[in-house]
Formats: sequence, structure tokens, C-alpha cells
Amino acid sequence: MKKNLPLASEGTGLCESTTMISGWSHKSFTFETPVMTGKWEYALANPQIALEELSKEELIAIIYQQKEQQKNVVTTPHLAEAMCRGRLDSGIFHVNQKFASLFGCQSVEEVLAWGHQTMKMHASSFRRLRRLIRQQGSLQNYEILLRRKDNSQFWCSISTAMLTDEHGCPYYEAVLHDISNYKEAARKLKENFEELKKVNGELDRFVYSASHDLRAPLVSILGLVQVARLEADEEQRQHYFSLINNSVDKLDRFCREIVYYSRNARLGIRREKVNLRRLIQEVLSEFQFTDEFGQVQVDVSVSQKSTFYTDSQRVSVILRNLISNALRYNNAHRWNSFVTIKADVQGRELHLEISDNGIGISEQHLPHIFSMFYRACERSKGSGLGLYIVKETLDKLRGTIQVDSRLGKGSTFAVCIPEASKTQKV
Repeated sequence: MKKNLPLASEGTGLCESTTMISGWSHKSFTFETPVMTGKWEYALANPQIALEELSKEELIAIIYQQKEQQKNVVTTPHLAEAMCRGRLDSGIFHVNQKFASLFGCQSVEEVLAWGHQTMKMHASSFRRLRRLIRQQGSLQNYEILLRRKDNSQFWCSISTAMLTDEHGCPYYEAVLHDISNYKEAARKLKENFEELKKVNGELDRFVYSASHDLRAPLVSILGLVQVARLEADEEQRQHYFSLINNSVDKLDRFCREIVYYSRNARLGIRREKVNLRRLIQEVLSEFQFTDEFGQVQVDVSVSQKSTFYTDSQRVSVILRNLISNALRYNNAHRWNSFVTIKADVQGRELHLEISDNGIGISEQHLPHIFSMFYRACERSKGSGLGLYIVKETLDKLRGTIQVDSRLGKGSTFAVCIPEASKTQKV
């Protein structure tokens, strides 16, 4: 049965058709307006509802509502990626379940309730994304940092296209892909590449400098041995032997620094309980027979009220190099030369401070003092590896170092080392 139902008040003509399917009443409507023509079907397989009791306005409203609901909750299960449709000004009106899951939502309806707020991003990022879609119409693999419902961040690749619906209204369709794993892999690859560049550069400098620093003491020893053999005066010969001993010490010190550097690069963190006072005394005992140790006043202050865990061998290397420099570069023209060593455990951090009133470091050298084989003064007796090893060791311990130095006044090195975690592996 078919009849026409004019709706003059709304300017709409509604054509009603009634059929019986398996005993159920099935009505379909064709309606026409000045702006659109379409056939939307509405079936009620429910004997408790009498269609004849509904007004025509109510039927049209139901048709629109059912159509919108059907359009909005389509799940497109065949699509492997998250997708959505929306309007730039009014928000998202369609998503699939993949999209909901991507943002940590349980259902499609939950996403639609949030609209554009589902794709949490910085306001400036959202404005830029919207502007690009307006200008270009489509985007391919646009990378952006988004947030899930629980505020956890993830990197996403978005591809969009601008389309129009049956009414000529524009909307966008977007496909989203979680690329967090790709971004993490790219980050690690970049880190490895930068580390490789650094290692290659260090290797070049090492080969050049090590060949000189290893050979120079040996050449000096060979020359002194030849001279000592020809010297008849015993006192002069003893002087030559003393110079030979100094060259051997320099060579031994350089070899030990190479070993420290190699161990730091290869070995992981060894987490152990540290007694700071004992550790500092052990390091100082290595210098007590040197000429410099007798020329300065050494003061030690330790505050450790709680247990602290870190790699004691690496802390020893840091202390040894900083104390060695403070002793070696004292100011011979001062009668009150001093070196002050402070160690303080504050919560889960160890703070070390080594200060002296020695010759200091020129401001122009400060940016370079942690570089491999860099020597900041002419009277340098070292290999140029000491502070470089300190910085590399601190990097392993995830620590930091700050320097305050003035030429002719002295230097202060402040070190901060976080406590090593049980799972820390470097």
C-alpha cells in the first residue's frame, strides 16, 4: 500500500509505503525538500509500537536520528588502521574501533562524545594541522605527537583527504597509524650514529696523541740512559736516574688513564654501598709521597648520614683525577696553598666539591677542558685525558659536573651523582 503525505508546514513531501514481511509491519518513506532528495528506510520489527500513532514529524525525526546513529557507529572492521571522519569546525562524527583503541577508549561512542578533544595535542599543533588540511586538502604521513585518554604520549602518522557529503558539505577523512616504535627505533639509530661519529673522532685523536705521548717518554728515557752511561760523576748520574724515573711515572700514568677509559667504556655499572670517607682517604694515600702533596694543605669534609649506592671504582676515578689536578696545579707563589674536598649525601644524590687556590684556568679554555687530550696551560704535566675521563665516567653514572675557575685565583669542580638504581645498566 502506498500513499502521499504532504507536510506543507515544512515544505516537505513525504511518500509512505507499507508492506508486510514475515508478519511484521515494514514502512519506507521517500521525502523531498528544496535542497535534497533521498530515500531513507526505517523498519520497526516491534509489534508493541503502532506506527500509525506516530506523527509524520516524529517519523522524520526518527529517520534522521537512525541514519545519523548508523553513520556514526560504523566500525569498518575490515580497515586495519585507525580512521575517522569529521569537520574541521564542528568535530569528529565517525570513527572505527581501531581509532577508539588507539586513544585508549573502550567504545566508539566514548570517542564521539569527546569529539576533537579525543586527539589531545598542543593547541599550536592542532591549529597547524587544521591549517594544513585547509590549505592542502590532503596530507600524507604527517607526524605529530598525540596523547591518549590516560595522558600517555605516542607518535602518530596522519594521512588525510577532504571530501564532500551528499549535501555538498566538506569533511575530512583521516587514517592514523601509531609510529611510536618507529620513532623510538629512529631515535636509537640516531644516538648510535652520533656515538659512532664520536668514537671515530676520538679514535683518530687517540692514535695521533697516544703515539706521541707514549713515544715521548720512551725517547726521553733512551736519551737519558745513553747520557748516564757516559757520566762519571755519581751525583749527576743520580740526577739522570731521577729524570728517568719521572718519565717512567708519566708513561705509567698515561697507560693507567687509557685503562680507566677502556674500562669505563666497556663495563656496566657496579652498584655497591659506598663509604665516602674511606674512599677519599684511599685516593689521597696515592698522593702522599708526591712533591705536590707536601706543598698544600688538604682539608676533607664528609657528610654521609645515610647509605648510598653507586659504583665506587668510578667515583674513585673521578676523585683521583680532580684531586690530582688540584695538587699538580697549585700556585707555587702562595704560602697558603690549599685543596678542599667536600662530600655530601643529600637524599638520593652524592655531591662532591673539589676546590683549590691554584693557578686557575683561563676563561678561553673552559669550554674545552673536557675534550680528549686538551691541555689548558703550558706547565701541564698530564696527558690531557684526566678531565675527559672524568666527564665520560660521569656520563656513565648519569651525573653532572660544573666548573668555576678564574685565572690566578683557583678552581672549583662541583659534581652531582644520582644513586645507582638496582636495574641501572649502561
